[in-house]
Amino acid sequence: MSKLDLSILNEKEIVDEIFKIQNWIEIEKSNGKNVDEILDNSIIIDEFEKYFSDEEFSIFILTVLNNFKSKEIIDMLINVIKNSKNN
Repeated sequence: MSKLDLSILNEKEIVDEIFKIQNWIEIEKSNGKNVDEILDNSIIIDEFEKYFSDEEFSIFILTVLNNFKSKEIIDMLINVIKNSKNN
């Protein structure tokens, strides 16, 4: 996946990007890559990391790795990103 600039995206676009990451991870896993390989070789996940505290980033990673689509979790992640963008 290519580099992404979250600062220019609206909320819906960020949600779409999270879902794209989830799909990409599923494809990578089905191609035989393990989680460490996926995370170590992803620049797109790095873009998200700067918006989260360590605890929040852990939730983000669990969300994308496990393909969680819970509205509550996604909304929480979006709110954190939105608040980080505003500061």
